[in-house]
Amino acid sequence: MKHLAIIAKINEFIQERLIGQLEDFTEELTEGGLYTFESGLSGVMVEFYNLVAGEVLAISAQRSVGILEAKAREQRLGKLERRSMSVQIKTGHYVQVEGLYAKKVPDGFAGSRHLLASHWKMISGASPAYYSAVCMLGVLSPSFEVAGKILDLQGIAYNLDRLRQLSHRVAKHCQGRQAELSRDVGESLKGLRVVIGIDGGRTRMREYKGKKNAKGNATFETPWREPKMFVIDVLNDEGIVNRHKLPIYGCLFGDDELMALLASHLQGLDIKHALQVQVVADGAPWIWNRVFDMLVSLGVQAEKIVETVDYYHAVQYVHKIVQGLPQKFARQSACLLKTFKQWLWEGNTKAIVEKCGELFKRPRKEIITYLGYLDKNQKRMQYAEYQDKKLMCGSGIVESGIRRVINLRFKNASAFWKQSNVEGLYFLRGILLAFRWNIIINNLIKS
Repeated sequence: MKHLAIIAKINEFIQERLIGQLEDFTEELTEGGLYTFESGLSGVMVEFYNLVAGEVLAISAQRSVGILEAKAREQRLGKLERRSMSVQIKTGHYVQVEGLYAKKVPDGFAGSRHLLASHWKMISGASPAYYSAVCMLGVLSPSFEVAGKILDLQGIAYNLDRLRQLSHRVAKHCQGRQAELSRDVGESLKGLRVVIGIDGGRTRMREYKGKKNAKGNATFETPWREPKMFVIDVLNDEGIVNRHKLPIYGCLFGDDELMALLASHLQGLDIKHALQVQVVADGAPWIWNRVFDMLVSLGVQAEKIVETVDYYHAVQYVHKIVQGLPQKFARQSACLLKTFKQWLWEGNTKAIVEKCGELFKRPRKEIITYLGYLDKNQKRMQYAEYQDKKLMCGSGIVESGIRRVINLRFKNASAFWKQSNVEGLYFLRGILLAFRWNIIINNLIKS
């Protein structure tokens, strides 16, 4: 009987709002108003969506009572009563439905007392389709304001504060589960040539210090902080990134936290069965002091691990060394630079260090640092060998990732972020740019 009532409402709507407007639509098109026609039709479709969703959600809420009662018993939820709740559906429209509400919950219960919210995999009152659209545009657009305008153009209702809050809530919902939520069913690195790029970016923070200005408003400082980032990718037999395999981005501020996240991803992707694992980074000690032992602890055989210092970072150090030569060698600098770069490419940094021992009688502190960099990273600078083995010589994959994930969204002028907020948004934007958005949404509604 209830379905008959819905059918009647749908028929009434179609007759009045669609068929009743066909003549007006036709007239608009005849006059050349294609945009007006499409806008009007789109608006009618949104109304139709809201009508059907409202009716079906209400019926489903009633039919779900038995299922919800069983779930309540499993979770030790008690004193169930019927209460109305709001569901924000894909169009941004709110639908009121009546469902079971738990007045009594066990200690530590973190879910919603509205049992339909968890049953329908809602977050902060939003349906999966709505929070997917809102969060996707929130991290893709240059600002939340722009994201809102795009939603509006698509006929999706929004509130700017709600848009911002929902993006943070979804990111927080993923916290601690980023690795498992990012993986597709059965995804594995078994038998593949894996490359991992690691580097750091920059984001300006909003850090409150407990002080207030003359007007009584809280003041904050805006220091630059360095989020650390990794990219997991796959190389084909020619040493080129395999575009048929989706990359994985990870971005956090803490060194140990980033390595723990990387380890979680790699373990879930069966890294111990990879054919080869190359790590490409600059010479930062925080990377090289951790990554090899981490890979070995995950079961990767030591002989399969290739550590590589980015060639272009190394060349910069060679340039700085030549630029710091004593004045009497100025005429030889071009020739020396060419020789040093050739030695560097061949992995013979020891020859550069020895030659500089002849050229510098009392080298400055910076020169000693540059030479030390080349000396301690010699085994990671075998570029001719890497090229022969179809491996990477540069860290372009992670530098590109930093630009796309961090810089183009979170390094804007006058943009200041709280660390707890921006780390979650890094994750969502990285998921989107790695073309894994559907994967994470499907995993969220299955979890």
